[in-house]
Amino acid sequence: AAAHVGRGSAALRAGVARARGEFVGPIHTARAICYQPYTPRPATGTAAPPREVNWELWRGPANIAYRPELRGEGWLYEAALSPGELGGAALEPLDAARWLLGGDELPVGVHSSGGRFGDEVPGDTPNVQHAVFSMADRRSLAVEIRGLVSPAEQGLRVGAIAYGATGWLNQADGFKPHIGHDDKGSPAEDAQPADIGGVSAPNALANFVAAIAAGRAADINCPLTAGVRTAQYIALANIAYRLGRALDFDPAAEKFLGATDADALLARPRVARGFGLPA
Repeated sequence: AAAHVGRGSAALRAGVARARGEFVGPIHTARAICYQPYTPRPATGTAAPPREVNWELWRGPANIAYRPELRGEGWLYEAALSPGELGGAALEPLDAARWLLGGDELPVGVHSSGGRFGDEVPGDTPNVQHAVFSMADRRSLAVEIRGLVSPAEQGLRVGAIAYGATGWLNQADGFKPHIGHDDKGSPAEDAQPADIGGVSAPNALANFVAAIAAGRAADINCPLTAGVRTAQYIALANIAYRLGRALDFDPAAEKFLGATDADALLARPRVARGFGLPA
């Protein structure tokens, strides 16, 4: 849903059209940043769930004991329940960066590092995380999460930046083309925004319904496959983070190369009864 909302943004759509039109040359790197400090709720001990909470249903297949703070934002920082900020506030910037980079393929390599820093920050997902994805043609996608104090970058705190051979595009200023090392150049005279399909529509549900009513799949801003791909990137980054090393990946087989421990994390080893998908 977050990816669909983001892809309906007129500014992002203009940025992608300029990226595909090579206003700043061929895009070789895209970055997603999420510098969003937060104050987590203090940790509490495990307790019996309140009578009004069906804890077995609430926690789903996760094997985790009830703690009061989990019912607030605390669940976002528990790896058993959540992909962390990669699947939270950083999801939309990550999807935007992936769209700016172009292509819909999976990476051939991934590395992720970081940790949970600061005092009184319960949880086990990172509040500082860096992940880099390598594509088969050597383009790269990076995502940076900083849940602690951090300055903005080029005026951007949450969003995407794309770098091309002759300049860059930054979401902070609506993806205005910045050309040359000194930012004093101009896009090539023959540069034209590419047709990226879809329509500007901040209401994702309305866009989806309108596309169905019109019978035009091209009107959908975020195809199902795009949302799935972004979710896969999040999973790959978190697997690399959990194992603490760089991993090579086979996009065709959708498996890691020479890493059975990483392959084992591509799915839950056990799914609680009642939460499995039908065969």
